[in-house]
Amino acid sequence: KLYASIFNVWASLWYNNHSYCFHFCEKQIKLKMAKTIFYEKQNTIVVWVVCLIVLAIILIFVFFGDNITNDKGDKMPVLFIYLNAILILTAFLLFYDMKINLTDQILSIKFGIGVFKKQFKLEDIDKSSIDLHKPSIFNGIGWRYNLKGDMLFNTKFGTAVRFKLKNKSKSYSVVT
Repeated sequence: KLYASIFNVWASLWYNNHSYCFHFCEKQIKLKMAKTIFYEKQNTIVVWVVCLIVLAIILIFVFFGDNITNDKGDKMPVLFIYLNAILILTAFLLFYDMKINLTDQILSIKFGIGVFKKQFKLEDIDKSSIDLHKPSIFNGIGWRYNLKGDMLFNTKFGTAVRFKLKNKSKSYSVVT
């Protein structure tokens, strides 16, 4: 009886997990079958330049770090240099570009390798709220929030498409 109950629990867990996987795969297939209306990939030039400059400085410290000492004669810790390099490379991978994909079902915005991404169903977007505006340079670039909770997605300065969702009051802006 014990083995039978363990088998039943295992079988139900297997069925539940796999039915979820089948449902997830079916959803992914439907999304991939959606017709792409607009696609744009924007490189984040500022992130590229800053990361390259900082990595060049870090490489200089790696090659000449043995000669750098403080007032007490202690050498610069190598681990500190490598941790900074890893931090800069991580920032680079997270924000090196932005991909905007508009299909007949969704609008998706993805930065870098995809850790930071946002999707909007087209049926949830209030069509009457769509307009063009020019965000201030002081907003910066990247995935930005303002004090009202509005979001701005950009990699460059320019004109943005602004819209609101039907059930929310905050606006979303995407610079294209």
